[in-house]
Amino acid sequence: MNLRVGRLNIGPRLVLGFGLILAMMLVADGVVLWQFRVVSSQAGRLRDIDEARIAILRVHTGLLAFHERLDALADSEDADGLVQEAGQLRATVQDNVGRAMSAVAVLPVQLQGDPTILPTLRVVQSTVQSQLNAITTLALAGDWSAVQLQLTNQIRPLESLTSTLVETVDQDVSVVQVQTAENLRRVQQRVFLIVPLTALFTLLIAAIMGLAITRSITQPLERLVAGSGAGRLRASGRDQG
Repeated sequence: MNLRVGRLNIGPRLVLGFGLILAMMLVADGVVLWQFRVVSSQAGRLRDIDEARIAILRVHTGLLAFHERLDALADSEDADGLVQEAGQLRATVQDNVGRAMSAVAVLPVQLQGDPTILPTLRVVQSTVQSQLNAITTLALAGDWSAVQLQLTNQIRPLESLTSTLVETVDQDVSVVQVQTAENLRRVQQRVFLIVPLTALFTLLIAAIMGLAITRSITQPLERLVAGSGAGRLRASGRDQG
């Protein structure tokens, strides 16, 4: 490289030196930005699966509240109140299930975890609809013992299903969290390695270019000074002769 640099004038040499330094900085910045993009992608994965977990947890808690409210209305044998609140309870549960299904459906396949999550949510959605219709019919008929049986035999098992779903998604979240933490640690190590190496290579290139440019300036000056000294000696010799 010194031979090639030595053939260039000082202007091109400076341009070449600054160009190499700039190229090194741009490459390092590109690698760091790519690593930050990896971090952003990992954080997005964790956020998506966590949103799915929250949505499924909302289904479970909503179903518990649904059962508790229907049980209270059945104990009071308030048919009008049960029928009046049935629509709101149905809408709340259906909305929660719909949100959970949407949150799980948009996840990549590798993040969806247990493949039974979506089918289970569909079962909960259809069962709540049909059982609420049956419960309101029994309540209007005054058959409160049958209402209690429906709540015990049909609604409570749904709570067990959603509880299992919550546990499953919690496990998936834990796995993704561990993977994300490991990936973030690797990215951090790469960044901490890339930045010092880039600075080192930049300084090395600057030092090499500076040395080459300095030599290209000082060596001609030394030859000029040496030639000038030799000329003075020859002139002095002629004068003495």
